[in-house]
Amino acid sequence: MGFKQNNNTAAKEFLNKNFNALLENGIPLAIIEDHRNWLYFLDHGHHPDIIWDIRSIDKQQAENLIPLIESFYDDASILYNLRYLAFGPK
Repeated sequence: MGFKQNNNTAAKEFLNKNFNALLENGIPLAIIEDHRNWLYFLDHGHHPDIIWDIRSIDKQQAENLIPLIESFYDDASILYNLRYLAFGPK
């Protein structure tokens, strides 16, 4: 289905609203504080300028992030990685 909200303003609002939850669940500040970094991360699962790997979060953080990210972008590439971390291979 892709973006439920498809513009930069929506991304900024989402990040402002969910800033603490994202940070508490292992998403680096550098990704959260810039909506362009956030959108790139959602599509690619990483950011070329930020040294960090989604595999560094734990199972509980992955479980917490899945519904949060799905509420904004239910087709994000990063969701595959989070589901794998949370629930293992299918």
